[in-house]
Amino acid sequence: MDEPSGTKDKPKFEELTHAQLIVLLKEAMERIKSLEKKLNETLPPKLPVPYSVRSAEDRKKRQKDLDRKNKEKRKPLRSGRIKTDEKIAKAKRHEDIYPAGVDLSTCSLSHVRPIIRIEAGQALWVAYHIYRAPNGKYGVVPGALGRSEFGLEIILAMAHQVYAFSLAAIFPSTCGSSRSQRLTLLQD
Repeated sequence: MDEPSGTKDKPKFEELTHAQLIVLLKEAMERIKSLEKKLNETLPPKLPVPYSVRSAEDRKKRQKDLDRKNKEKRKPLRSGRIKTDEKIAKAKRHEDIYPAGVDLSTCSLSHVRPIIRIEAGQALWVAYHIYRAPNGKYGVVPGALGRSEFGLEIILAMAHQVYAFSLAAIFPSTCGSSRSQRLTLLQD
C-alpha cells in the first residue's frame, strides 16, 4: 500500500518522548490560536443580542404600539351591559306591585324590576317594586312578559315593524313602487 508523503520521516505517536509531546502540544495550541484569530478577522462582528431575539422584541414592541393606537381610536359609546342599579336610578316613576288577594301588610319587598315603557311617545324607565306574600306568591307586573325588561307595547311595536318590513320585502309592488314610499309605509 502507498503511504501518504511526509509520513515516513515523522515518528509514530507511541515512539515520542514526553518532552517531544509537550513541544507538539504547544505547536498545536499556537496553530489553533492563529487559525482562530484568522477566522475572527473574516467573520462579521457579533451582535450584543441574538438577531432572532432582537427582531422578536421589535415585533412585539410594534404590535404593542399598534394595539395602543387602535385602543385609543376605538372608544365605545357604552361600556356594555347597563347594571340594574343604574336602570333603577334612571327610572322616572316607581310603582309597588302586590300579589292579588293578599293582605298588603303581610307582604315583604322581594325585588325591584326596571322596565322600559312608552308613555306619551317617549321611552322611559319604570321601576316596579315587586312584593311577595307569605305563601310565596309574587305580584305580577301588568304588560310585561316573563323576565323581559321591555313593556308589551315595545314588543308589539317591534313585531309590527318586522311584519311590515317582511311584507315590503316579499311584496314590494303592494308597498309602493319606490323605496321612499316603502319607508313611509314602515314609519306609519
